[in-house]
Amino acid sequence: MNEFLQQKLYDTGRELYKLRFLPCPEECLMGWGIQCPDEWFPQLMTLTQIMEGWNQRHPDDAIHARQVKTKFRKLRFHTDREWREDDFLSFIIHCFEENVSLPFPESASTERQYPLDSAASDSRGER
Repeated sequence: MNEFLQQKLYDTGRELYKLRFLPCPEECLMGWGIQCPDEWFPQLMTLTQIMEGWNQRHPDDAIHARQVKTKFRKLRFHTDREWREDDFLSFIIHCFEENVSLPFPESASTERQYPLDSAASDSRGER
């Protein structure tokens, strides 16, 4: 993500992204920055606002980002909390991870470019 957009996220999520100041990679991978495409900025800003809102209301139970990246074309938002099925924040993160993704390139389309029936074409490849 470009530095300007990344800084806007950091400014909004001061508590959420504070681990970025720890030595990298020994303590935390946030030192590498937010490793996502710029196109995801609106979604990441929404997630940041939700998480930072939680941190402001629950300072004794604050959540911190350990790594924010793209993996297998999807968002991965790792935190310092263990995932719990009945946890509000785990649910929110899971929803974002499942719904923020990169589109597959046109070449990966499942549509076939050639006819399956070889009898439909003659020996020169023409119909």
